Amino acid sequence: MKKIIEIIIKSILIVALFISLLGFSILNILSKTIFNQGYTLQKLEETNYYGNIYTQIKSDFRNYIYQSGLDEDVIEDVVTLDEVKQDTKKMITGIYSGIIEEINTEQIEERLNNNIKASLEGRSITPEIQEAIEIFVNQITTQYEDTLSKTVYKNEIYKYYSKAENIVKKAEKITIVVAVISGVLIVIINFKKIFKNIGFLGIPFLSAGIGCKVIHSYIKKEIYIEYFTILNDAITITLREYLLGLVEQVLKFGYIYIATGIVLIVFGNVMHGLKYHSHRSKNKEKKTTPSNQQKTEPIVYKQIFGQESNESYNHNYNKMYEEQQKKKEIVKKEKKRYNKEPKNKPEKEQKVKKEIEEKETKESTISRPRRTRSRGKHG
Repeated sequence: MKKIIEIIIKSILIVALFISLLGFSILNILSKTIFNQGYTLQKLEETNYYGNIYTQIKSDFRNYIYQSGLDEDVIEDVVTLDEVKQDTKKMITGIYSGIIEEINTEQIEERLNNNIKASLEGRSITPEIQEAIEIFVNQITTQYEDTLSKTVYKNEIYKYYSKAENIVKKAEKITIVVAVISGVLIVIINFKKIFKNIGFLGIPFLSAGIGCKVIHSYIKKEIYIEYFTILNDAITITLREYLLGLVEQVLKFGYIYIATGIVLIVFGNVMHGLKYHSHRSKNKEKKTTPSNQQKTEPIVYKQIFGQESNESYNHNYNKMYEEQQKKKEIVKKEKKRYNKEPKNKPEKEQKVKKEIEEKETKESTISRPRRTRSRGKHG
């Protein structure tokens, strides 16, 4: 029953660790990419977003110049690439910091008015023409803001970004805590089998890695990121590279988890096997060592002494053995004394021999007690 409970608890912990690892990988990717200003600015540089959006702005300006009837030269050098880059970074910083900064179009307005005046030099400018010029300038500056920041979408991003960022950060911390607690409990749930438990610890890592691989394969096959189109070419290209970068991060986590899981499983099982075999060999050595073998005690039969306990048997046996040794010593001394005396005394010699023989017969009878058979009723 205890083993079954241990297996159930260990299975629950393995599932909890698997879910927390998979959740952590996704949340960590979001935290380091979408919710990371540095990563976003890096992707804008890599995809040449500033150059593409600058080309898009000039293209939008041309649509208005055709409608106005003015020369195309009036929109030349109205906006520079450096200004587009600075305004874009200002917009990105505002999203991540939560501080909305309006784009300053005063310089664009001033340059555009100067170009128009230069283009209309020598012509009379009526109030109607002046009003049309002002409307045109306002359209150009508004178009610049819309193309650059997409004001409608920017306001929505400002509204939800901070909430989403807090949720992701808190959830990421929770997954780390759950993963650490689950991993520690898996290892110490039966500390005697610590290496075997380390092998079990590799299972959720391997499973999470396979899960990341499955997610990556599904997105690549079922979601055609390469064909995403949104707003304009500059944003479309950047968004595609951005999403593809996220998917590659998922695959990276998959490889890390798989490698970690394999290492833990192999290490844990190898070390457990070595520990098991060394422990087994030590037990064999203990069994075969003479010092660990039980000392056999002399058995004294109940028929001789009439005692019930083994301790009393051994006590009587030792006592009898000591008496026999004393008598043997006496006999030896008698023999030595006899050998030293002169041999011209036959009577004394006969007497001593007789005494020795009597003592030896007595010793033989004591050392070899007779066993009497109990007669039956009909004996």
